[in-house]
Amino acid sequence: MKILAIETSQRHGSVAACQGDILLEEHWLDTRLRTSRSLAPAIAQLLVDVGWRAVDVDLVAVTQGPGSFTGLRIGVTTAKTFGYASGAAVVGLNTLEILAVQLLMDPATTDSTRPTDVVLDAQRQQFFTARYRRQGNQLVRELPTRIVDREEWLAVRKEKDDSLVDGITAGVLPERQAGQLERPIAAATLGRLAAWRQADPDGWPRDDATWAKAGALTEVMALVPRYYRQSAAEEKADELQGN
Repeated sequence: MKILAIETSQRHGSVAACQGDILLEEHWLDTRLRTSRSLAPAIAQLLVDVGWRAVDVDLVAVTQGPGSFTGLRIGVTTAKTFGYASGAAVVGLNTLEILAVQLLMDPATTDSTRPTDVVLDAQRQQFFTARYRRQGNQLVRELPTRIVDREEWLAVRKEKDDSLVDGITAGVLPERQAGQLERPIAAATLGRLAAWRQADPDGWPRDDATWAKAGALTEVMALVPRYYRQSAAEEKADELQGN
């Protein structure tokens, strides 16, 4: 299966081409440009580099959320457009699950029993977090994706939590030095996870994944970003309606 993977949930976006779960090529987006400007050229160059036409792609995998509102919209819209135009299938995968695969499913990882909290900085003194554990060659989800207040979460961890922590938190966790947790989510990992899901859909936690077969407008458009919170504009609108 030829897979095009699109990751735009974070500042360091990337695209990758995978043959099954084997990475053929990965390109990181130019951070000097807006994602809306750099993404399409990066995909075009990626296809040239691996010798694929758009119609050769079997599956487009995209990060569905949580993450940057703008980044998620751009990535999901691009995936849907590509899938609709080329006839490829489209899948959206959870950002924290991709990060968990990247952290826990590396061949060098040996601790398969201790749970790990994967976290993303959600701004506003909050985290996006979920808990996973590696069990052999599978990933087990112990707590689903949720948004938590930073101080409350840290207080619980200090008192009674023995899980490991890793993720992308801009150095705001006091028990780690700034920068230690900065591991950009890679489109290559997204492509691998999409391949594993396709091969064994029942063997992985389906963390807010939406599968849609391209070819009909209504099916493609069923894929939408998952923000896990309201935007500032939506919150303001609710406040005005409440008043």
